Amino acid sequence: PSHLSPERLVRIALTCLRTTPKLKKCTPESFLGSLFTLAQMGLEPVAGRAYLLPFNNNRKSMVNGKEEWRTIPEVQAVIGYKGLIELFYRHELAVSIDMQTVHKKDEFDYQYGTDSYLRHKPAIGERGEPIGYYAIAQIKNGGKSFRFMSKFDAMEHGKRHSKTFDKKTNTFYPDSPWTKESDAMCMKTVLIQLAKVLPLSIELQKAILVDETSRDYKQG
Repeated sequence: PSHLSPERLVRIALTCLRTTPKLKKCTPESFLGSLFTLAQMGLEPVAGRAYLLPFNNNRKSMVNGKEEWRTIPEVQAVIGYKGLIELFYRHELAVSIDMQTVHKKDEFDYQYGTDSYLRHKPAIGERGEPIGYYAIAQIKNGGKSFRFMSKFDAMEHGKRHSKTFDKKTNTFYPDSPWTKESDAMCMKTVLIQLAKVLPLSIELQKAILVDETSRDYKQG
């Protein structure tokens, strides 16, 4: 995209390296590949739109003439929910999208099916801890769709699909947005589920496809 000049990409890269020093230990190919993947969609890894994150990837490589498994630090591109919302509005049929967090003391009820509905009245004052998240989208033909996920289901989804989840310690990496911004990542998870029933822009389709992936580099 025209707003992402080479000079701006360099500044973004340097900012990411400064704010997340572990990226310096990752392979240059995975770092640049993930940066360019985000750039192709017009997303910058700032302000919760997207992230460049380090993780340990197990790969086979030749060591002294023998093929062995080695742990290699690589970079993955992670799309934030703000980035997905930005891409949603690029579709010609997009009208509006609303995302909310449901807290323990809120009045909340929903139902799927032929008589689907969602009712949410936030509590006044102390609302308690977050227990769920929902997203509602409206498109130009007047249709509305929504999806709800409990916090437990959203976090379990992250554990199954995020490469920043360490199965040995049963925790997310300290630099993972699932650790630092778990509510935002749960929001993103709900939005991806909703996106499956919406008309999607080409950019949004690509974003969902490459989310939480690393770019492979093959010699030659």
